[in-house]
Amino acid sequence: MPAFAIHLLFAYKPYDPASPVRTVLAGHIVKLKLTIRSEGDNPLLYPSNNWINQLIKNYTQNQRFNLNISGGGEKAQYYISGTYNIDNGVLKSVNNSTFNNNIKLGNYAVRSNVNIEINAYTTAIVRTSAQFDDITAYRWRG
Repeated sequence: MPAFAIHLLFAYKPYDPASPVRTVLAGHIVKLKLTIRSEGDNPLLYPSNNWINQLIKNYTQNQRFNLNISGGGEKAQYYISGTYNIDNGVLKSVNNSTFNNNIKLGNYAVRSNVNIEINAYTTAIVRTSAQFDDITAYRWRG
């Protein structure tokens, strides 16, 4: 019966997250949980995991290739460029699993500029570009 009365008293008290009593109590509880985790007293209830080391690779390899060609003469000039990028994910995957949660992005881009001088006052300029993305994400291997 006393536990019910205590809950009843707190049910009518307005919630104040900045209350000094609540802040001090929460601070002690957090410190107690951190102490229990660091000492390793109950690893099933308070596991001590280093999630960065468990989920993220130490490194990844990304690649970038560029090719630019330009030239022309007195009346016409051209510029052509192409780019290919491969961005690999940084998440670890389990070798014997058929699920891969990494993201792999392949990006292709091309650009072309052509300038043609028609007369002393007029120049025709044609600029074209395109970009293509090839993304692989959250796929099943197998």
